[in-house]
Amino acid sequence: MSLFDALSLKVETPHRVLLLLPNGEEWKDADGKQAYIDVLSTDSDKNAEASREISDRRMNGEEFSGEAEMRARLPFLTCGWYLLNFAGQMVSDTYSLEAARDLYSGRARDFIARQVVAGAFNPSNFMPAPPSA
Repeated sequence: MSLFDALSLKVETPHRVLLLLPNGEEWKDADGKQAYIDVLSTDSDKNAEASREISDRRMNGEEFSGEAEMRARLPFLTCGWYLLNFAGQMVSDTYSLEAARDLYSGRARDFIARQVVAGAFNPSNFMPAPPSA
């Protein structure tokens, strides 16, 4: 145990990003359950794993723009979801790394990626719960 543990964020604990439709409305199914993606912090071990993979791919000659790097990183930061189509019907509730790579590969779904990036990069999403009084 470190003297500074009390200053540590919960970077390995997922934060639930409640997804919004492109028009800013809540994205819900017929039962009122909102679409979401569970995401880890950019300070997590999974992000370090993504950095290693990206580095290996660069060493093998693959070039990455900032956008391409983020598309490669997001599947590692994602750890669960409940995804709906625009009619509010479930598309998927089973996460896998390959499915996440597919999700973030399409520019037409960037409105989802932007919401996930905002959740993963915000340290306040990973603060520990305040002590009970």
